[in-house]
Amino acid sequence: MRVLHLLESGGLYGAERVVLNLSAAMRAAGAFEPVIGCIVQHDDEPSALYDEARRQGFAAEKVRLRNFGLATDVPREARRWRRLGIGLVHSHGYKATVFGSLVRGLWAVPMTATCHLWFIGPRTPRKMRAMVAAEMRLYRRFRTVVGVSAEIRDVLLRAGVAADRVQVIPNGIPLDGPVLGAGARARLRGQLGASTDAFLVLNAGRLTGQKDQLSLVRAVGGAPVGGRTIRCVVAGGGDLRELLQGEIDENRWSERVSLLGFRDDVPELLRAVDAFALPSLDEGMPMILLEAAAAGLPIVTTPVGDIPTLLADGRNGLLVPPGDVAALRAALLRLRDEPGLAERLGRAARDEVRREHSSEAMYARYAEVYREHVR
Repeated sequence: MRVLHLLESGGLYGAERVVLNLSAAMRAAGAFEPVIGCIVQHDDEPSALYDEARRQGFAAEKVRLRNFGLATDVPREARRWRRLGIGLVHSHGYKATVFGSLVRGLWAVPMTATCHLWFIGPRTPRKMRAMVAAEMRLYRRFRTVVGVSAEIRDVLLRAGVAADRVQVIPNGIPLDGPVLGAGARARLRGQLGASTDAFLVLNAGRLTGQKDQLSLVRAVGGAPVGGRTIRCVVAGGGDLRELLQGEIDENRWSERVSLLGFRDDVPELLRAVDAFALPSLDEGMPMILLEAAAAGLPIVTTPVGDIPTLLADGRNGLLVPPGDVAALRAALLRLRDEPGLAERLGRAARDEVRREHSSEAMYARYAEVYREHVR
């Protein structure tokens, strides 16, 4: 059966990697064929997810569902999905759920959804708030809605989705990443502006208030002079890039902090650095955190969302209060300076991911959801 993974994608971030990992496990198991549908506003709009899906050999489609062209786009997509032989639509995100439900209204294909985390703050646009509200109302009619964390399950329950319709399926990742030899690692670190003996910290993800890269910039940029050099690189694009770069420029921190922009080599970056930092204010179970743990990196993060189900402070990670720049800086310097700590925490984090968060385990649970929808 062909399953259409439908989402609006702004790059290869958490939800996109969930879809790619789930699709790979689906393909390996053979019972379901993934089709990755990327919502676009026009047919020649670039899509990193579409390109990566095609590169990995998946069937991929650009799904034109324009904000102001739905009257013509929805019927056309309904006809196209029928021609493609789609047997189930799996939406990821509020726009995919709302627009996908419109298509479904013209063609009674089964539909399920995964609710990934979104961040509603005081500056969230009114249109997004309205779309999320519509998403929550639609979920009440779905047979099954998947939350990627217990926190998101609670959000769904508070929104009125019946408890027997909500499942929690943790995100999963491939456990075997790329191998980076010593020479390649040294070359990549050099490209990142870090010497072989520097303590290099990575953050990767959208540049948003939710991810709070500003605290990380201030923590590393304001670290005391002396001792082993500490440097931080931030991979990703987003609305806060100008603000972050302004903070770096104003304080003359360019020797310590660099914004790399979007990178398609994050798996390699994870194997070239010494630690990973994710000072988020709000999360579900972030894919990048699982990937950093699987790479054996010591992690400094915050106890928000489902992160404490993966990492315990002092056992397999260091947890600091959200928004606490001083605590974040102290934790990073502790990793740098305390002998054996980084290696011990990284090894324990890797062991935890291997036990609980494989792509195969994630797929097995989604396969049960799919079978329920097509019986």
